[in-house]
Amino acid sequence: MGTYGNWYTSQNYDRLSIFLPKGSREKIKAEAKKKGLSINEFVRSFLPNELFSERIYKGKRETKNDHSGNNGKV
Repeated sequence: MGTYGNWYTSQNYDRLSIFLPKGSREKIKAEAKKKGLSINEFVRSFLPNELFSERIYKGKRETKNDHSGNNGKV
């Protein structure tokens, strides 16, 4: 990702780091792949929708996406 991409990401997203036992990442990656999701989308699907329901994009409430990362795939 170039300079603009890094800047955009830092301005629009928060990063969350978690520690898991060795080997967990590959198990999560495999489960996400089975569902056709990225690891990020898969993990976000477990978070309550209430965390994302009040997020505002460019002055408009987002209504088409439940922000779980599923986008209707699961």
